[in-house]
Amino acid sequence: MLYEYAHEDKIDLIVTIDWSTPITHDVLYSGLSDFDETAYFYALVGRIEKQWWAYYIGKVNNQYVSQRHKNQDHKQRLRMLREGYPDMVWHITLGTPHVEGGRVTPGVIDDIEGLLIYSHRHEETINKSKISRFSSSRSIKVVNKGFSDPFYKEVGYGVFRSQE
Repeated sequence: MLYEYAHEDKIDLIVTIDWSTPITHDVLYSGLSDFDETAYFYALVGRIEKQWWAYYIGKVNNQYVSQRHKNQDHKQRLRMLREGYPDMVWHITLGTPHVEGGRVTPGVIDDIEGLLIYSHRHEETINKSKISRFSSSRSIKVVNKGFSDPFYKEVGYGVFRSQE
């Protein structure tokens, strides 16, 4: 069954995220990712049977993703993934948001991160929060572009109706 927004002209927040080609962490740490200066989102991704999956989705507000990933909690997450999946090569993809008719704010970033985590969770997801429910005071539409293989092309929050 397909759904569409009940009030397409009344969506409060429309964001397109441009996802970078996945890179390994050593490349991220060396500063070779052009997206590091503009990214507010990132996802730890792995490839299983020719399909990419996002295992952790996160955000940054006041620092580069490469700086955030030097923190102990992120080193521990990566270590946990490597121990759980020793044959997988772990990559990271960085997401740069573009807000239609608005600007990037901490509140926008928080809402989008929550919707991304909630809508892309699976049994091996290692996010601890925002996986069981999502709530926002505004209707939201997120379009994933660029390297969007581990993501749905579009996710939304609000009032929907069946197209049938």
